[in-house]
Amino acid sequence: MGDHDTPKRRGMPPQRLFDDKMQILGLTCGEYQTLNLKGQEVLVAGISHVGRRYRELLVEELKKLDSLAAKYSISILALHQAIDRFFALEETYELRMDELPRNFKYYAMGHLHSRVQASFGNGELAYSGSTEIIRSSEIVDWERRGKGFYIVDINDDNVSIEKVNLGKIRPQLQIKIDYTNFDQELKKLANIIRNYEKPPVVHITVEGEEIDRQRVQQALNETLTGKVLHFRSQIVEEAEKKLTELRTDEVNIQTLLKGYLKDEKVAEFGYELFKVLRFGEVEEAKRIAEDYFRRMKQNVAKESTS
Repeated sequence: MGDHDTPKRRGMPPQRLFDDKMQILGLTCGEYQTLNLKGQEVLVAGISHVGRRYRELLVEELKKLDSLAAKYSISILALHQAIDRFFALEETYELRMDELPRNFKYYAMGHLHSRVQASFGNGELAYSGSTEIIRSSEIVDWERRGKGFYIVDINDDNVSIEKVNLGKIRPQLQIKIDYTNFDQELKKLANIIRNYEKPPVVHITVEGEEIDRQRVQQALNETLTGKVLHFRSQIVEEAEKKLTELRTDEVNIQTLLKGYLKDEKVAEFGYELFKVLRFGEVEEAKRIAEDYFRRMKQNVAKESTS
């Protein structure tokens, strides 16, 4: 299970309702099953998503699975984690590449919304990515690589990964309009939109000086309403432009928290809360907090009895 598949409150994961149809691996630790396919023993192992504050446990469980995978010529690891090589910011990944087990034939990865393939250890690693454009930051990668899934063929000697693109993805567009040519560029946008089979989601930024915001919003409504599924508009005055160009990803939030709180574990807890609260996921934040304080109580109880 991924980070968004975990129940918001402690209790049974809803996927358990389908126990007769599918197996959930690794709810609390690394788990595996062996399958006999045409006389060939195949190992399928996995761990459901583990938060960064429990990464030491994750690394230990992966070591156990690594020694197991060495006994099989065909082995698959399903993992929903961020790895440092593919996540640029230190605070966004849970594993370093060198902490992954090396004996699996195929690493079926989740968490990254973009498509990635890389040779690793004795096999191949792949993130198939999300099947829809979830955030505007994914638009460029969608235009380059598409959205969809992989068909993977594994044998004793090699791993073949075939990319399959979905043809009915809801298109999303990022458009910048110079206010000095606002009317002409808005007409161009209207012509572009007509070429899409599905009405797109459009992210529009209007830049310039002394922008008539009411006029811009009225023109966007008249031109786009009924022709797009949804549009988001942002107006940036020239004086504000330098501020909007300040990239928040240049700020290491976790380092700031560590420096302020003076406690690495508390800082990790704070960052876990930050990651979900910035998207308004209050229930998930409550679950993280309850889990954190439950573990704290357990540790205090252990220390008092020792």
